[in-house]
Amino acid sequence: MDKNSLQTIFQTGFDAGTWQDLLVNLFGADSLRKTPEKLDASTTNETAFYLGKIAAPDAEIGLFYYQINHGSVVHKRVGLRKLVESFVNPRWGVFGAALVVFDDRTSWRVSLISDLTGESTAPKRFTYVFGDADAYYHTAVNRFLKLQSDGVSLKTLMEAFSVESLTKEFYRELFGWYQWALSDEISVTYPNDTSTAADDRIVQEHLIRLITRLMFVWFIKQKKLIPEEIFDINQLPNILTNFDPDSTKSGIYYNAILQNLFFATLNRPINERGFAANSAAGCKTGKEHYGIKTLYRDDNKKTWFIKPQQDVIKLFRKAPFLNGGLFECLDKEKNDDGKIFYYDGFSREKGRQKRAFLPNCLFFDSEKGLISILKRYNFTIEENTPTDADVALDPELLGKVFENLLGYYNPETKDTARKQSGSFYTPREIVSYMVDESIRAYLQQAVSDVAGVEMDNYASLPDKTKQEIYSALLKIKILDPACGSGAFPMGVLNRMIEILKKLTPDINIYKTKLDLIENCIYGVDIQTIAIQICKLRFFISLIVEQTPTDNRDTNYGILPLPNLESKFIAANTLISLDENKKGQLDLHDETLQKMKNELWEIRNHRNLRASSWQEKVRLRKEDENLCKQIADYLIKNTTKPDEMRIAESRILIEKYETEILELEEEWVDDYEAQMSLFGSETQQKLVRKDINKPKRDKLIERVKLLKLEIQKEERKAALTGLEAVIKKMTAWNPYDQNKTWPFFDPEWMFGLTQGVDIVIGNPPYIQLQNNGGELAKLYENCEYKTFARTGDIYCLFYERGYRLLKPQGRLCFITSNKWMRAGYGENTRSFFAENTNPEQLIDFAGVKVFESATVDTNILMFAKDKNRQQTQACVVKKEGIKDLSVFFRQASSACRFGAESWVILSPIEQRIKAKIEAVGTPLKDWDISINYGIKTGFNDAFIISGEK
Repeated sequence: MDKNSLQTIFQTGFDAGTWQDLLVNLFGADSLRKTPEKLDASTTNETAFYLGKIAAPDAEIGLFYYQINHGSVVHKRVGLRKLVESFVNPRWGVFGAALVVFDDRTSWRVSLISDLTGESTAPKRFTYVFGDADAYYHTAVNRFLKLQSDGVSLKTLMEAFSVESLTKEFYRELFGWYQWALSDEISVTYPNDTSTAADDRIVQEHLIRLITRLMFVWFIKQKKLIPEEIFDINQLPNILTNFDPDSTKSGIYYNAILQNLFFATLNRPINERGFAANSAAGCKTGKEHYGIKTLYRDDNKKTWFIKPQQDVIKLFRKAPFLNGGLFECLDKEKNDDGKIFYYDGFSREKGRQKRAFLPNCLFFDSEKGLISILKRYNFTIEENTPTDADVALDPELLGKVFENLLGYYNPETKDTARKQSGSFYTPREIVSYMVDESIRAYLQQAVSDVAGVEMDNYASLPDKTKQEIYSALLKIKILDPACGSGAFPMGVLNRMIEILKKLTPDINIYKTKLDLIENCIYGVDIQTIAIQICKLRFFISLIVEQTPTDNRDTNYGILPLPNLESKFIAANTLISLDENKKGQLDLHDETLQKMKNELWEIRNHRNLRASSWQEKVRLRKEDENLCKQIADYLIKNTTKPDEMRIAESRILIEKYETEILELEEEWVDDYEAQMSLFGSETQQKLVRKDINKPKRDKLIERVKLLKLEIQKEERKAALTGLEAVIKKMTAWNPYDQNKTWPFFDPEWMFGLTQGVDIVIGNPPYIQLQNNGGELAKLYENCEYKTFARTGDIYCLFYERGYRLLKPQGRLCFITSNKWMRAGYGENTRSFFAENTNPEQLIDFAGVKVFESATVDTNILMFAKDKNRQQTQACVVKKEGIKDLSVFFRQASSACRFGAESWVILSPIEQRIKAKIEAVGTPLKDWDISINYGIKTGFNDAFIISGEK
């Protein structure tokens, strides 16, 4: 087989004869059935056949074929567990893997399913999707040719179907483009502050934003929602004036095509699209549409387009309106200081200060160009899972690209931004495990009768229990306080949808996802670009559930994306509003609460679902006015004593005290009912009572409350800085995508008045003493019990996460494990022991979870509860990361978690410890001897104690 023949096979519909030839000539199948054997697994929707096997040197590989009679296979993943059961047949022998084709007569999937016989590992499926005549299938062709050269074995098949190596290959090419774009050879220009001629650009962040926007477009292009002509090097000369794809001097493609696609097409309804007036088009001033950032731009002097404007509008009309803020132009008319900033440089006026410049060659160089690179790969808009993955680039790639590119260079410190932010992308296996354990713990707390039942088996529970689970999931509140590019929030959404689908198979997936996003999932990160990418992944997740149509009047069947500004925010999670001053704001005042409810309704519901530009502008104005009203109300009622209220209270006190004096003691005889000794009858007992005492007590209580009210009012005059706290709080603007806010308040920003059920994530790892102790100075007065000047920022995240939880809520973090042994971890160890109930601890010891990090890590899950000293714990040495849940269940053992020390031992080691103690060796001494590395012979013991 050669490249052209393989590409032809993949681009056309499935043909059984061609596939059989491929099995023989490329895969070396030597045991094919003359007549395929129909499987018992066949149904009305699919007919299944056993074709034969490949006797590879390291495993026998079964060959199967599924004819899909209804529906499409492009985005269909047949239940893996049920599928594997159909391969178990004693007549065929034991297969180490299976190669399976799924065909719907239009598209077809080729899946390698591995780990069929492993008891401790779950089966895994890796899939190519074929049948698109316009696709290049670059990866599949090259991989299959290599397979032909190397010979077929289970090992080489796994390499041919590897998603991980595909992602690495793509990133290497993308990183090469990024370095090229930053080089002196390419003069990329992004404007910023228009009031200065100085070069104040931060090109790195602009390029990352461009990459994410264009990759998002590439993902939705899989839905046929973007016109192919605008990426076709042969079509563009018919659209653009003097288009030279290799030019280093002309940036017409970026300005005329990509910027107009981003800001004036995807961000504006189809029937409202049009060009901004300019002098070249006959407008006298060229300022007619100044400040409107959703109209097409053309050069003020000389047009970019060969075609008339109406034809250009028709070209872009093939793309739907998406909304959602991703393609909102970030050029600001004025910032807080009155300066004008052009972050995106979407301008009719030429010049470095207003218009961005990226040369055409950056996109169309045949080897290094960004669009040339994108065309070489297949993309899937469905998120892969640890057990089921398409061999294509999925949306998780956005997170990995972000973490890696942002980690490359920081222009201020000349150091990696990753080192400065302490961020590393969490592998999906780790995310999946932590999400599962957190949701399981929540459901066991919220729903009766689910303990001991695996979440994948919830569908077998009674209807009443299933309804309780369903309701509990729709009420859950989950927060990632350092969400990065969204690995954990997206993992939460996908897992919740999986569970809900099992409980109610006919749910509307799009509506359910939107409800969960609106009501259940929250994220905070200190980097604005991270928040943008996090939202982007949620947008893709919603688009994948929609089926495009040809009807332009209904936006091609695509519902506008939600505005997630108040769901994922850029802020410093570790700094809260001054709690002492915030406590004086009387946030439960009835008038104030009404205004706050109106504000939260705008942010969390009305704006979230607003689609028109005019509606969003109106809601943002309402938001601004409400914030001003709230600020004025708070300043008036909380920073100045209410003299009238004080006077009225004093009058009432005088009145009540007079009434108390007038209510003299008045004793009378009375009888009380009393039980006899054996409780069989009642007796009447004569007593003396002061009949005025209840009235006096009631008046005394009123006087006490009035005096407290006076004290509260008088104390307002002594408060300092309260007005500043009020202004700081009400100045928060969730719609400003360019700004990171210096504080985080879950009640004010998210409307979360009771705390959250789950805090989950991978907080940054940064030593507080870096950069001359800059972070230590920032957080030393924030009253963190876990603070140590020589410590690490993740310790503070543990404590902040604890504060954000509801009682009985769960926190689940993956962090550096140095808190276990290091001196700076003593405060953190004590905090866990004295304030939390640690439930799970997994120490990865020397196993590297993060490919690009040298740090040793652990997963810890605790409840906001008293320490019950029943922590389940284990050490992962080499195995276990890919099937962490199975490994943990088998390897974990109980330990006690005390303030001074805690011990994790296997049952055998527990018996050894008991024998040691029986002969008189104190446990504390034994702990310390292990802690300081003295050999004892108990090689697998995992013992940690506070260092003294």
